Amino acid sequence: MAAPPSQPIPMATSSSESFQSDMEQSVIIELANPSRPVASSTQHMAMSSSQLVDLKKYLPLYKAILGGDLRYVQEICNEDEHVLEARITENSDTALHVAVGAVTANHIVDYLLTKMSNDQVALTNKDGKTVLSVAAIVGNVQAAKKIREKWPDLLDIKTPLIEAA
Repeated sequence: MAAPPSQPIPMATSSSESFQSDMEQSVIIELANPSRPVASSTQHMAMSSSQLVDLKKYLPLYKAILGGDLRYVQEICNEDEHVLEARITENSDTALHVAVGAVTANHIVDYLLTKMSNDQVALTNKDGKTVLSVAAIVGNVQAAKKIREKWPDLLDIKTPLIEAA
């Protein structure tokens, strides 16, 4: 497996508010981004130790998605049979939630959609958001169209349309 990105991944921010993880390496993310890694140590206490281990396990995947590293995402998907439904953020986002929310990772969205089942694409995070909801929230029209084309049944869920309005 290729080495995960070693540098913190820079994100262009549209607001001055940002979230800084206290994980091993700092990752700066916009607060508006629905996908974020483990938060503060006070929030760690509310999570079980197994959840923390899983989040640490999937941190390289999270960073690879944000960095647009498709090759590394493909390697992880080939090695871990549970990665497509794994919850890789504190908010229980899947890799697809993170990719859709990143906006610049639509090539990863394309790849993940070819690998995922309908049930995996329909997974919601802690806030009840589907990947289509996240696409609507962040304005990722390209990803929303791809999801709609591949999984039109997700349109039966009214949440994304409400979010977009």
